[in-house]
Amino acid sequence: METIDSLIEAVKKFEGGILCVSHDERFLKSVTDEFWVVGEGATGLARLDGSFSDYKKAMLRSLRRK
Repeated sequence: METIDSLIEAVKKFEGGILCVSHDERFLKSVTDEFWVVGEGATGLARLDGSFSDYKKAMLRSLRRK
């Protein structure tokens, strides 16, 4: 995972804003201060309250109900 580690280090050193789109949980947890979720419909973009782990748990519960 040297590549991801190098990317994490570079992002942390960067002093500007960054929009990250990734499925790599470790990367996201390492470099983000807040999460935004893109969904469907008129309310397709929302700030996530809680952690990435909270979001994953909520999504799994939602999928199980379907």
